[in-house]
Amino acid sequence: MLIQTNPSPITPTKSIDSTHFNPSSNEICSQIRIDRTALRKSTDGRVETDLDDGKILGEHTYRSNGLVEVNPNGEHPIYELVKRAQEEWDRKLEHASKTFDEAVVEYQRRYGRLPPPGFDAWRVFSCKTNAHILTFYRWDYVEKYQIQLPDEYDQIFKDLEPFWGIDPKDLQVIQREWEAHSDTFTVGKDAMKESIGLKNFSNPQNDGGPNGLAKGAYQIAELLKEVEGSIPPFRAVFSPHDSPNLSTDFELKQQALKAAEEGTCA
Repeated sequence: MLIQTNPSPITPTKSIDSTHFNPSSNEICSQIRIDRTALRKSTDGRVETDLDDGKILGEHTYRSNGLVEVNPNGEHPIYELVKRAQEEWDRKLEHASKTFDEAVVEYQRRYGRLPPPGFDAWRVFSCKTNAHILTFYRWDYVEKYQIQLPDEYDQIFKDLEPFWGIDPKDLQVIQREWEAHSDTFTVGKDAMKESIGLKNFSNPQNDGGPNGLAKGAYQIAELLKEVEGSIPPFRAVFSPHDSPNLSTDFELKQQALKAAEEGTCA
């Protein structure tokens, strides 16, 4: 019997005892603590219980692909799964950066390059109070709000990595070409101190209002309003429709990723 543990919730392929397993219940951890009071470790590291006259319980097999091969003679796998997850989380917290200098070193270790410009002064919130401007920078924000995982940039790194392998001039040409397509709108700013807003649009009936097809531009501008002062000039082209636009293919993306890894341009 196999149980998939990642990324989906635990779901056995055939019926097992799930009396105390309810992922939506806040009582699961306390129930586990209660049930495990009857369990103890044997001298060889396996688990035995007072409830079955000292019978040695079988062990489950944890595969590298994230599946658990359940031993029907073992304890309910949820106990060990919760314990393993807690230990993994504790290790992650233990190794998380505690200072800005540690965060820089960790970023270089993970991603093989220096953090991006503004990493040391990432303005995440700014407001005016009694003629004074209150500004919280990145590490101040981490400390103020006790951010538990300040080193996690895996997804944004993965999303942006192909662009490191393309010449910036080529990217600008591609951007201008897409901006000329019909049924698009462009969000951006032309100067550092400028606010982010709708820069261009080519929608039916020249609909560029906040309630029309270009309303996404206004939503993006509102989303970035608090940090727009720290965002350099840029132009980004969007489609107002739900259907995606494919501007590359697998082969080109792989070439860009390889060039990014080698520090060259595809």
